[in-house]
Amino acid sequence: MIRYKDVAFTLMILVVGWIAVGAAYAEIGGFSLGTHTIKMVIEADHDVAESNEKNDEYSYIFTVR
Repeated sequence: MIRYKDVAFTLMILVVGWIAVGAAYAEIGGFSLGTHTIKMVIEADHDVAESNEKNDEYSYIFTVR
């Protein structure tokens, strides 16, 4: 399940050895000058048993000038 604000999306079921690739788009703005971080967390509730639970997050740091 993917959540963005109050919206949740359920993706297809994967079996062992399969991968899924996707894209998400969210228009965000209103950043003040300075450095900011956007963080994306997939499977945040850890409902799915994985061999590596530490690779479900991605952060992007950017600067508004």
